[in-house]
Amino acid sequence: MSELIKMSLSDITTSIFDGKHGDCTNQEGSGLYFISVKDLREYDIDYTDAREITPTDFQQNYSRTNLENGDTIYANTGDTIGKSLFVKDNPLVSKTSFQKSVAILKPNTSVIEPRYLYYLLKYETPRLRKASSGSGQKNLLLSTMRSFEVSVHDRLTQKRIVAVLGAIDDKIRNNIHINDNLSYQSDMVA
Repeated sequence: MSELIKMSLSDITTSIFDGKHGDCTNQEGSGLYFISVKDLREYDIDYTDAREITPTDFQQNYSRTNLENGDTIYANTGDTIGKSLFVKDNPLVSKTSFQKSVAILKPNTSVIEPRYLYYLLKYETPRLRKASSGSGQKNLLLSTMRSFEVSVHDRLTQKRIVAVLGAIDDKIRNNIHINDNLSYQSDMVA
């Protein structure tokens, strides 16, 4: 049986940042996105109604979060705390920035499998919600996230967990895409 090691999230990530703490100027058609929690789906970012912003605002925000495939996106505000997704095969990552209600966790790949971090955060969401603070709307502060202790499996066990759960998630994700395409095609015929 695998032994679990206690580590903080800052021990298993290279960075944990949230998005911009202010607003951006909209620029329809810029192709540079300012994503909020409402744009997060279980397996993808939905760009359909996402805000597009000016290049200046985008550069200021993107340099902070620098989204990449292999990162985990984690909502850290209000009732949406814990809404998350693993960024995989997203061709728009270099054109995606975030509002402050979304945290980006970059895995330290010398310690943790990227997708294992995502599954670990999903598992720990009830505890992370309890760690949030605020009298009106709860917020999961970045400092709280960074110091939050988790139990981590060894690398071989991490890979096994990711192989099983990842295969299931990939199948679900593919089925969602197939259903979306079929729905779109049926709308085109009607």
